[in-house]
Amino acid sequence: MPAPDVVRAALAELGVCTPLHIQQLVDQVIDEFAPTGREDLVLRFAVPVPVLAMPGFCGMDESYAAGAGRALPALLGESVDPARAASNLRTLLARLVAEMAADPGPDLVSWTVNHHAGGPEADVVDRLYSLVLEVAELAAGRISSTLADCLPGPGRTPGDSPTDLMAFSGPPRTAAALADLIGDTAVARLLERLPRLWLRVPRAELALDPSGLPTELPVQFPPVRIEYTGEIVDRLPAPVFTIAPPVAA
Repeated sequence: MPAPDVVRAALAELGVCTPLHIQQLVDQVIDEFAPTGREDLVLRFAVPVPVLAMPGFCGMDESYAAGAGRALPALLGESVDPARAASNLRTLLARLVAEMAADPGPDLVSWTVNHHAGGPEADVVDRLYSLVLEVAELAAGRISSTLADCLPGPGRTPGDSPTDLMAFSGPPRTAAALADLIGDTAVARLLERLPRLWLRVPRAELALDPSGLPTELPVQFPPVRIEYTGEIVDRLPAPVFTIAPPVAA
């Protein structure tokens, strides 16, 4: 894992557009299922949102983001070949580290490379791999757990649901700060866009993983018609960070 001061320094440089970056990605995910009126929010929301968000924090262009978008879901869920997905993600990060070492940008990879300047490149790749995967896992868990606890459903009215959307019992790790930012922004935007979400099964009957996090969130809601105007929307405001790190001597 990256040392805590690495991520703290990088997070301190997050630009004011960062919540907008996440919010626009969340809108993209919501637009895909809003017209249906029914969905599993773990499969279609809690997992996809962090997967879409992390490339922006890492300074990945579309070619990198596509590879990460294939590897991360396989590592977060059940995969027939997780070893291949892990290898693909490490290869992608190794290429990215080499590029950012030569030409740092306003992103988490460049800040991590700068902090570990002079060290083995493989160590930097290992640290970034752990960070990217942990942030995605924690953010997905935060989203699913928060929604499971706050959404009304059978046997629970809206007034019975917890009002503190930030309540989450997670490990105090470095990656939690970034995961919290992604998760909290995602949940707030979802409830703003679809305020009448309703769990289709009682909270106590949700399937859970060994850590107690929901593996499913079947919900229903009034369908929302999405009108596409053909206007091109910039869904990835950049830079996510305000400045690039100084070039290592």
